[in-house]
Amino acid sequence: LNNIGISVIKDESPGAKFTKIKEKTKFYFFVTSFILVQISSLISIVSQYENLEIVTSNFAAMVFLSISLTKISSIMLNKKKLVEALAIAEELFPKLKSEQEELGLEQHLKRFRVLERFIKMIFVSLFLLYVLAVAFTAYVQKSVIVKMSFDLWFPFDEYDPKFYPFVTLWLTLKEAGAISVFLGSDLLLFSFVSLCKFYSANLRAQMIHLKKDLGSHEMSEKIASIVNMHESILLLIHEIGSIFSLSLFGNLCGGSILICTVCFQVLDSSTMENSLQFAPMLLCDFFQILFICHCGEKLIEANEKTLDAVYDIDWTGTDDKRIGHFVLLMLIRTQQPNALTAWNIFSIEYKLFLSVSQKSDKYFR
Repeated sequence: LNNIGISVIKDESPGAKFTKIKEKTKFYFFVTSFILVQISSLISIVSQYENLEIVTSNFAAMVFLSISLTKISSIMLNKKKLVEALAIAEELFPKLKSEQEELGLEQHLKRFRVLERFIKMIFVSLFLLYVLAVAFTAYVQKSVIVKMSFDLWFPFDEYDPKFYPFVTLWLTLKEAGAISVFLGSDLLLFSFVSLCKFYSANLRAQMIHLKKDLGSHEMSEKIASIVNMHESILLLIHEIGSIFSLSLFGNLCGGSILICTVCFQVLDSSTMENSLQFAPMLLCDFFQILFICHCGEKLIEANEKTLDAVYDIDWTGTDDKRIGHFVLLMLIRTQQPNALTAWNIFSIEYKLFLSVSQKSDKYFR
C-alpha cells in the first residue's frame, strides 16, 4: 500500500500524519502523471497517425498506464472492503501463531521476502535492460540522436535544453511510479493469498488432530470452532476477490493487448537491434500475468486440500449428531470454487496463462 500511496491505518500521531501526507502526494502524483501521459499519447496518435512506430509505441504506453490506473482504482474503490479483509486476517492470525513452527510460517515469510526482492530486481532489471537496449541500438546504428522513451506530445519543445532535463526526470518518475503500482498491487494480492494458504493449512492440521477422539463433547466444540474458522477464511477469500476483481480484469485484458502490441512492434522492426528494445517489455508482461495466475492457482489448490481433509474425518461412528451436521456443512461450502475471478468472467489459474500464451502465439503464426 505504501508503494501505491494508499493508507488505511487510522493513526493520529505526528509521524503518521506526515506519512499520510507523503502517501497522498505520491498517489496524486501517480494519478496525475498517468492521466497527462494518456492525453499526450492520444494527441500523438491522432496527430501522427501515418507513423506506425509512433502510433504503436504510444498505444502501448496508454495500455500500460491504463492497467496501472485500473489497479489503483480497484483498491481505492474498495478501501472499506480492504479494511474489512485486514480485520478478518488480523482476527484469524492469533489462531495461527500456536502452530507457526509446524506449518513453517517463519520459513515461508523468509521465502516471501526473498520473492519480493526477486520481483523488484526483475522489474528494475527489465527496466534498465530496456534503457540499455535502446542505447545499444543507437550505438550499433551509429546514431547519437537524443530520444525520449516514448514520442509523447508536449505543448513545448521537449528537446530544448531548458526543458529536456525536467521532462526526462518526470518521465522516469512516471515509469518508476507505474512499476511501483504494479508491484504494490500484486504483492498485496500475494500477501493475502499467502495468509489464506496458511490459514487453510492450519485448518487441515486441526482436522487431522480430530481423528483420535471424535466422540467427546469437547471434540464437537472443536469442530464447531473449525467450521467458524473455515467460514472466516471463505469470507476473507470473498473480500479479496471483490477487491481485486476489477484490477485482475483490467490486468488480463490490458496485458493481452500489450503482448499483441509489443509482438507486432517486434515483427514490424526492420532490424534485430530494434527488436531487442521490446524484448524486456514482452518478458515483463508474461511474467506479470503468470504471477497473478500463480496466486489464483494457490487458492484453488488450498481449497482442494481442505476438501480432501474434510472427507478424511472419520465421523460416522460418533454419537453426537452435531458433528455430522458440521462436517456436512463444510463439505457443502468446499464444493463451491474459492478462486479469484476477473469480474466473474475468467477464473485466475495456470490454465488462463497457458490460454493467453497459446492465443498470442496463434495470432502471430
